[in-house]
Amino acid sequence: MQPAAGPPAAGGAPGPVPGRALLIAGAVLLTASFMVGVVGMAVGVRSVNPTRFERNVIPVGATRAQVPGEVEFRVDEPLRAGSDDDVMSVGVVTSGSGPLPVCTMSGPDGEAIELRAPRGGEIWLRDQSRQVDVVGVARLGPGRYSATCERRGSGARTVEVGRVIGEQDVRGLVLPLLGVLGLTLVAGLLFLVGGTLAVVGLVRRARWRRERAGLPPF
Repeated sequence: MQPAAGPPAAGGAPGPVPGRALLIAGAVLLTASFMVGVVGMAVGVRSVNPTRFERNVIPVGATRAQVPGEVEFRVDEPLRAGSDDDVMSVGVVTSGSGPLPVCTMSGPDGEAIELRAPRGGEIWLRDQSRQVDVVGVARLGPGRYSATCERRGSGARTVEVGRVIGEQDVRGLVLPLLGVLGLTLVAGLLFLVGGTLAVVGLVRRARWRRERAGLPPF
């Protein structure tokens, strides 16, 4: 067994303590993991809005109208104060027989709003027991709007409006969740590496102290 190291010679600087660098690196990584975890929680609380799909269109007057006819409605403010989820997809839908009507939409100041064609996978949030056709969809913010539909050919149809859940809405919910998951994984990895380095550093320091005291190693 090697003799225990004695005290440093006069005027000489003490040698490095084994394990100190590992302990410092472990402490830094553990602190970073805590900070990343806190940031992830803050992002999750702010971005993941549980009321995202609870907002809907509020009819002003009759819920539906015969074609030709007009339906007025309102898009309210977000349900959660401070939320940036202030725009939602609103669809003009029709039911009945005959060709689909031609519909237009106007905004709070009477300006024309372009209606795009519906996309596959979009879901109308109102009564799912009835068969309806989505004529057009627009992304609308808070305010009062109106939808006007004209008959095209023979047949009897009604028109109404309602919220439509599509790819943009789902992406707005999934992306923040993926971000929170990514931050959680990073925090977990930092914690694992930092904890390992700290444990190895403590073991090396304890072994060094035992050797300095003339005790046998572990």
